[in-house]
Amino acid sequence: MATKNKDVVEFLKRWIDKGDEKQHSQLFWTDLLSNVLHSTVNNETVKFEYRVQLGHQSYIDVYLPDSRVIIEQKGSDIDLFKAAKQSDGTELTPFEQAKRYNVELPFSQKARWIVTCNFKTFLIYDMDQDLKGKDPVRIKLEELPERLNELQFLASFKNDKIIVEQELSIKAGTLIGKLYDGLIKQYKDPKADNILKSLNKLCVRLVFCLYAEDAGLFDRKDCHIFGNYIKNKETKYLRKALIDLFEVLNQKEDERCFCVLRESVYFYFLFVFSLICTNLVRSYVLS
Repeated sequence: MATKNKDVVEFLKRWIDKGDEKQHSQLFWTDLLSNVLHSTVNNETVKFEYRVQLGHQSYIDVYLPDSRVIIEQKGSDIDLFKAAKQSDGTELTPFEQAKRYNVELPFSQKARWIVTCNFKTFLIYDMDQDLKGKDPVRIKLEELPERLNELQFLASFKNDKIIVEQELSIKAGTLIGKLYDGLIKQYKDPKADNILKSLNKLCVRLVFCLYAEDAGLFDRKDCHIFGNYIKNKETKYLRKALIDLFEVLNQKEDERCFCVLRESVYFYFLFVFSLICTNLVRSYVLS
């Protein structure tokens, strides 16, 4: 927290007396996102002058696709609540201008947040809320040290996705751990090196198959193809079914026979998958 407070104080010193829209906009937002909010800034995460088509060519000042934010930046002498004439003759406030851009974006790219800013003040509009009769959240530049948390949404969407992915990985690890514990009990000598090595290989390959299934590498139309292949086998035949599957994956492309998987013709897509994981599945998992 102390580091962030120091960063925002330094940011204020750099920007307290600046405010030219053309000269300073990109520097201002790069500085805020990178040095204060510690968000990754590159051509993918921050898009300056992002083109939209309104019957005439227009540009969003700053577009944050991961955070789903449109920023309409104005000079320090501009009233953010006052309408101004646009190139097509219409009179719009900065918020109305940004909202018009948002309408033209594909559904998956539409902004959750619209921010208008004139270097002195940030106005924040949550597009998930009914904004009729409501004032936007207003943060003055000098208030940033105390209210920086209210700007975390500018960098939070990507972080949220990372957190979700980390949680899923933890859950996957827990499930594989349970599988490992259950299987190792079936061996007569569970501490033998060759047993532990084979079991580790099996768990790694099962995880890889699950991730491949989830990513659509087996078949994009069937997101449960591997799971169904396993589920349709009686327990006493499951070992043989896995051996057959890994044997097919271990073969060269022109030598493969999918007759062992004829009940699931979609596993033809293992051809594609095996090109990716040939080095991972060169030997049998089970002895």
